[in-house]
Amino acid sequence: MNTFIRLLLLLISFFLVFSKLVRGQNDLEFKIDSIFHEFSLETPGIMVSIVKKDSIIYSKGYGSAQLEYGIPINEKTVFHIASDSKRFTAMAILLLEKQGLISLSDDIHQFFPKLHDFGRKITIKNLLHHTSGLRDQWQLLGMAGIYLEDVITQDHILSLLFEQRELNFIPGEEFTYCNTGYTLLAEIVSKVSGLSFEEFTHRNIFQPLEMHNTHFHSDHKQIVPNRAYSYSKIGDDNYEKEILNFSNVGATSLFTTAEDLQKWLSDVMSDQPKVADKKLTTRMQKKAALSNGEPLIYGMGEMNFTFKGMRLVGHGGNDAGFNSFIGYFPNQELGVIALSNLKNISAGNLVLQVADVFFENGYKRHETSVRQKQAKAERTPQSFITPSIDTLTMQTGIYETIWGNVIVKEEDGELYFKNVDEESDFQLFKAETMTQYFNESDQLVIKFSRFKNGHYYKLKVTGPNNTNFSAERIFLVDYSVRELAEFVGVYVSKELDTRYEIILKDSTLIAKHTRLQDIELSLKSRDRFTGNKWFFDILQFDRNQAGDIVAVLISGGRGRAKNIRFDKIN
Repeated sequence: MNTFIRLLLLLISFFLVFSKLVRGQNDLEFKIDSIFHEFSLETPGIMVSIVKKDSIIYSKGYGSAQLEYGIPINEKTVFHIASDSKRFTAMAILLLEKQGLISLSDDIHQFFPKLHDFGRKITIKNLLHHTSGLRDQWQLLGMAGIYLEDVITQDHILSLLFEQRELNFIPGEEFTYCNTGYTLLAEIVSKVSGLSFEEFTHRNIFQPLEMHNTHFHSDHKQIVPNRAYSYSKIGDDNYEKEILNFSNVGATSLFTTAEDLQKWLSDVMSDQPKVADKKLTTRMQKKAALSNGEPLIYGMGEMNFTFKGMRLVGHGGNDAGFNSFIGYFPNQELGVIALSNLKNISAGNLVLQVADVFFENGYKRHETSVRQKQAKAERTPQSFITPSIDTLTMQTGIYETIWGNVIVKEEDGELYFKNVDEESDFQLFKAETMTQYFNESDQLVIKFSRFKNGHYYKLKVTGPNNTNFSAERIFLVDYSVRELAEFVGVYVSKELDTRYEIILKDSTLIAKHTRLQDIELSLKSRDRFTGNKWFFDILQFDRNQAGDIVAVLISGGRGRAKNIRFDKIN
């Protein structure tokens, strides 16, 4: 074979391999593009990046950063990332601790002398883990008649917080996601360091990582080049702007880009990080626990998930029309970034679909171990018992969760459970004991407790993917128009310095506020109603010994601000 033929064969071989690689790359890009086919310059969109330790393996923007001008989203587009900001607030606190300036066991009252003495110690660690019991700032503001589109400052939040006289729960005994805690953490950083929170994070986190387009946004008037605005979809093809005027930091308000977040993730996954010290990130990721030892999914500004058998550490965020997700798979050393300016999508779900494409194209999962499969197999009960109809009757009924009502019913001597979603089906649960039931298809457990007056009053559901929630029994009632008239009156809250008037209109109770749209109330159980606003969810009316209504306790959705007392004044 002469030299010419050898060279020709070599070139043919090279082009065959090259064309195969190109086809593979084109196929990969086609799969990813198909996930985002709905986005164009006429729609809001999303920025997606996939980071493999210290290299960027995919990064592309879809849609428009500003619909008014048709500006395409790219790596340099600046997004508000909402609660994804919390990881950087937690990191700032841990850096202060590393410098010996604070202890996580410090009582926060030493930093905030105006904070009411609840008779309980609240620590910095409680704030980090969302176990403080403090009421959530957004629900307090909403209940006080403040729109989230209003200008909301740090001082505004603090002044409202310092008027609170009750906690949601005893610190450390429960977990309820609390934005207030992270606002206070930012304040602690400022008080202890002598710098503004923005300056401290700039000097200690963003500057060392050369995150030049990242800052905590404490002034809603500040001009930010290349920023995205957020939108929500109305109808089939129309959009409206979602307004965001936050001037508060810690729980939210980090402005950043995909390009800068790539640097953050690379540092977190680096063997020699500049900022994300391994001890600090390990502590951030470690699951917190309640005072009784029960583990949580939350660490410090980071949450622990499982995605298709793989461990995923991350956090999501939603404010106005912005929604985001930033996280990484530690064992695969693969980071994911999703930044969106469209309210009607889940940025986290979309970026995990992209990650799955890479896993299917050569990035090994290697995490669903034999041990995990055995653990699941061992959990499946080998035998069940048959409870009596009387036992099942004691457990059937309607139970209230922070998301809505769940239903337990008996049918043909077996127990069925229906989740909050109205479209969900009843699921069969088989009895392991007289108070514990198991669903084989979804590996869920229901445990009943608190027995009195012939009924169980509490249930708890646990299972895979961090499923863990409780529900309390309620008894539905019906009121005549005359009985509903008892609830009519004016109710005033000293803690919120605001008032509601409850009127009766066409057999329906309506809560009226001078700054808010009317809130329709629906009967839930005796002296208990639900409102149709996220900050105005449960109303429990309080009666004196004579049976007269003297107050109403109002709670926001998901129990983030519980039992704010409104006294009836007429």
